[in-house]
Amino acid sequence: MTNRSDLIKRAEDLRKQAERDVNNTTHELLIRMADRYVHLAESRAASDAHPVSAASVSDIFTIKQN
Repeated sequence: MTNRSDLIKRAEDLRKQAERDVNNTTHELLIRMADRYVHLAESRAASDAHPVSAASVSDIFTIKQN
């Protein structure tokens, strides 16, 4: 799996590429791609901070009754 710093680096590269691009459509696409990489990095950081445990997975399948 890709680590957070690699995702952030890729986002920075895409933003730099977008700055050089004169085609507005391509520029916007590159910016959206960069934003997605940042989102993935943030998700990765959250996943690393809160790893999945067997207990948390089993809670999904447990029916809680009031």
